Formats: sequence, structure tokens, C-alpha cells
Amino acid sequence: MTPAFATPAVRWPTEFPLPDGFLPEGITIGREPDACMGSRANGAVYRTDLRTGRGRIVHEGAPGTAAIRLRLDHDGLLYTA
Repeated sequence: MTPAFATPAVRWPTEFPLPDGFLPEGITIGREPDACMGSRANGAVYRTDLRTGRGRIVHEGAPGTAAIRLRLDHDGLLYTA
């Protein structure tokens, strides 16, 4: 018998697809819950929803740059080196 207070297990994604050629380096997790990943390939930043696995590029980057050491502050502002 299942206790009345039991809730079904939530299934979170186990993989997060990234754009072709994206070389992830550095990750930070926000409150949404979301995660931001930087790319060593061109400095792009990708944000993904940890509940669904869906995401999008939030900063395109530029040739010759890299986005590493990402951090989100308490206001949700993203900092990267």
C-alpha cells in the first residue's frame, strides 16, 4: 500500500543536447531550475531548462573567444570569463 502523502517520481532528462560544434566548458545552475554552459569554441552561452532539457543560445559568441567559469549571482545575472 502506498502512503497518502507519496508523490510520483519526477523524471528529469539525463541528457542535454547542445548545438553542433559547441565545446562546453563551465556550467552554472540557476534557480529556475536552469543551467548555463559556456563554449570554448567561440564564447557562446547556452541556457537549458533542467526540467525539460530544452534550451537555446543566449549569447552567440565571436570567433577567437571562449566562455569559461560561468557564475550566476543572486539576481540571476550571468558572469563569465
